[in-house]
Amino acid sequence: MLAGAMTLGVTLTLGWSWRVPFALLAGVFALVILWGWRLDYPQSHTVDEDGEEIGLWDGLKLAVKSLRRVEVVRWLVLLEFCNLMLDVLLSFLALYLVDVVQVTEAQASIGVTVWTGIGLLGDFALIFLLERVKGLTYLRYSIAAEMVLFRCFCSSRHLRSS
Repeated sequence: MLAGAMTLGVTLTLGWSWRVPFALLAGVFALVILWGWRLDYPQSHTVDEDGEEIGLWDGLKLAVKSLRRVEVVRWLVLLEFCNLMLDVLLSFLALYLVDVVQVTEAQASIGVTVWTGIGLLGDFALIFLLERVKGLTYLRYSIAAEMVLFRCFCSSRHLRSS
C-alpha cells in the first residue's frame, strides 16, 4: 500500500495522469496471469465428514449454510469492524484531513504516509504482543478502544465545523 501511494505521488509529480501507473500495472498483471496460466497446478480435493468429495456448488451451499451459525456471524461482524478501521478509514483519511482538519494536500499526504507507516510498525509489533497476550483478549480490548476512538474521531468533525 505504501509503494502504491509513493508510485502515484511520483507519477503525479512528473505531471503524468494517474492512469499511467494503472495501465502499466495492468500490463504487468496480464503478463503474470499469462505466465501462471501455463503452469500445471495439482488438483485439490475437499472431502466432507463422510469422506465424499465436495464440488464447487456443494462448497458454496455449505458456506451459505454456515451463516446460520452464531460463531460465523460474530467473526464476520468482527471482520467488518477491522475493515472499518483499516481500509475504510484509510480510504477517507486524506479527504478528512483536507476538508475537516483543513490542512494542505501535501500535509494530508504526509498524514496518510505516517498512518500507513505506523500501521506497518504496529503489525510488526503485534507479532511479539500476541506471544505474550491471548489473541482474544487483545481483540476485545482493541475493539473497545476502536469504538471509543472512532467516536472521538467522528465527533471532532462537529467541533471543527462549529
